[in-house]
Amino acid sequence: MWVMFGGIQRSLQLTVDSTTSKKGGINMNKNKNKNWNEVEETILDLLEQEYGTVHVPVDTPFRHKKRLGATAALGKANANYLDNPNHINYNMMLTAMLAYQYWTQKTTFNEHKYGEDF
Repeated sequence: MWVMFGGIQRSLQLTVDSTTSKKGGINMNKNKNKNWNEVEETILDLLEQEYGTVHVPVDTPFRHKKRLGATAALGKANANYLDNPNHINYNMMLTAMLAYQYWTQKTTFNEHKYGEDF
């Protein structure tokens, strides 16, 4: 499977052995979440190497651009998986979901933290 991050195309040799069963979404801190599979760990590692953790702020327009791309990728991955539910499309669906969640949770310089004065 080929994945694009930061303009660099990287090949991933992945196997899927489990998914998370926690309700309320995926904990983006993989060190505390023992249910991560190889696909999830690799994708999050690539995102964090390229852009930092979700707590490292970025510009709002940059995050918006990346979030739009992740939304488009999620729609395409979903359509491909529904057309042909094989292991490749499953991995692409996981990749798109993690990218979407990462860019949705990513903080920006303009966001106020709880407890800060306005």
